[in-house]
Amino acid sequence: MTHNKSVKNRLRLGTFVGIVLVAVLVLMTNVVTELFLSDKRIDLTESKLYTLSEGTLKTLAGIDEPIRLRFYFSDQLKRVVPAYATYGTRVQNLLKEYASRSRGKVELEILDPESFSEEEDRAVSFGLKGVPLDAEGNTVYFGLIGTNRLDGKEVIPFFHHDREKFIEYDITKLVHSLAHPKKKVVGLLSTIDFERASQGGMGMPPQRGEDWVILDQMKQFFEVKELDKEAVEIDKEIDLLMLVHPAELSDNTLYAIDQFVLRGGKLLAFVDPHSEKKAAESMQAMQRGMPQSPPSSSLKKLFDAWGVEMIEDKIVGDMDLAQRVNAGRGDAPQVAPYLPWLALTEANIDRDDAITGELKSVNLASAGALKKQEGAAIEFMPLLTSSKNSMLVDAKKIQFMPDVMGLLESFKPDDQSYVMAARLRGNVKSAFADGAPKDEAAKEGEESKQTAVKHAHLAASKEPINVVVVADTDLLENRFWVQTQNFMGQTLTFPMANNADFVVNALENLTGSGALIGLRSRATSERPFKVVDEIRRNAEQVYRSKERALKAKLKATERKIAEIESGRGREDAGEALLLPEQQKAIQNFRAELVNTRKELRNVKHALQKDIKNLESWLEFFNIGFIPILIFFFGIFVAMRSRRKARTYMRSGS
Repeated sequence: MTHNKSVKNRLRLGTFVGIVLVAVLVLMTNVVTELFLSDKRIDLTESKLYTLSEGTLKTLAGIDEPIRLRFYFSDQLKRVVPAYATYGTRVQNLLKEYASRSRGKVELEILDPESFSEEEDRAVSFGLKGVPLDAEGNTVYFGLIGTNRLDGKEVIPFFHHDREKFIEYDITKLVHSLAHPKKKVVGLLSTIDFERASQGGMGMPPQRGEDWVILDQMKQFFEVKELDKEAVEIDKEIDLLMLVHPAELSDNTLYAIDQFVLRGGKLLAFVDPHSEKKAAESMQAMQRGMPQSPPSSSLKKLFDAWGVEMIEDKIVGDMDLAQRVNAGRGDAPQVAPYLPWLALTEANIDRDDAITGELKSVNLASAGALKKQEGAAIEFMPLLTSSKNSMLVDAKKIQFMPDVMGLLESFKPDDQSYVMAARLRGNVKSAFADGAPKDEAAKEGEESKQTAVKHAHLAASKEPINVVVVADTDLLENRFWVQTQNFMGQTLTFPMANNADFVVNALENLTGSGALIGLRSRATSERPFKVVDEIRRNAEQVYRSKERALKAKLKATERKIAEIESGRGREDAGEALLLPEQQKAIQNFRAELVNTRKELRNVKHALQKDIKNLESWLEFFNIGFIPILIFFFGIFVAMRSRRKARTYMRSGS
């Protein structure tokens, strides 16, 4: 008995000592962490949202001259709006991480500007946006000012809460602009007006809208120089040529492009079998009796020389990737997938290419299909592809007012993926084997304008060409990938897809500066519920098949009634009583109609039920499963410890 008490006392003492040691260990861990690891963290998120990306680290490593960052964060904002206190602390810690990883090249100041102070005047003069706090005129600030030794200045006027997931992108973009003030030159040759975005719906004339966000994104990283559509020479200062909807280009212009690429110039080309913007403009021009511009564009002459082609007059329709639109008329809305408008996911984006490796989604509209010509030597690397549940659709079917439901009813998948964007690499020959084309305006025997160019004709590429071709121009337009919101007179943009990331990534990669590729690719963190979408698509297919069956029954019944009435013969031109056959046919139809409607309601109910059940399971696993697992694990450990203690006591007795 005395021995058992001694054992129990030793167990109690051991437990007490263990608790004290754990407490001391926790305290020492906190002290050490605060002193030496206060700016370190472990990021357990799947997308590593809280870890500086490789692009940021490369940008910091490439800083030659010191950069000063002034972070303005009003203490009053923390107290008044608790949500901004947490957000501001995150921004502040992130900026400290920038400074600590920059080898002393980033100098950070954290400032709390008081109202009506010189520091506030300085912040306002640099372009920070203050938010009024009260009627006395007190203003709070939450922004960033960056400067370099060359009097360069970059500003984030206000860290709006809606852009929290873009913090690293915005800050690194600011640092990159200060570290590399000299921008690469992009020559833009486009038959589409970038300054104003078309805001029309499907088949509707374009309305006056906002400037294209994608052009603004390009100008933040590159010097964009617009080229004449009839250019006969690409200036040597152009680092990269970007073509958008190259429709009806002259041979002289095509020759200039051909020679630019053969000399080693980089090319990003956006062609299209059906430009939504140009099609809408053409319809408007037709209504006014004005000349119409073609909705399709290609570089067929150059493509043939390179060994690639875009399938003419065909667009890609994809059931799995189709975006949902309102296909109803008037007061009868009907949401359905629109096959030509595609929302590509990670499964349709090449994960091995630097341009697309970390993109999450890209939205396309009436895109074409690219393919490598048989026997061609060019290396053809797909970047954006459709699913196998897709088919090629005649572009004429969507030229004016597209029939959404008609496209669905005629859908027959080809069981193959179509390439909508690709990288081309390899040695190629000139599309102009006989040299520069003759100027059509020149007289017979005279030399072409091309003789004025400084470069001799190249019959083949000096080195393997590096070209990216995209069979869609509509992905550049605002309405397909971005939403805008006005905040205190400032226009904020919120991307729905990585369209701008794709374009700027391609420009950076082709010009050789890819430090920011991984960073921007992480900006959009939206993750679609693929299982939910699959359930919805399956249910909709059942719904559409039953809807078609109902329409077929309706037409068959109407034909039967018409046949009966035509053979009945009437003595009176006025209203006549229905014959028994007619009454029976109508009764049968009404019974079938009621049953079919009931089946349709059951399908819709089952769809909603499956989705709700799935959401409930997702909520359970995300919120309750891990705590429950830890709870039972704790019970298991406690019971095992007690069992060991009892065994020890029995063995001691």
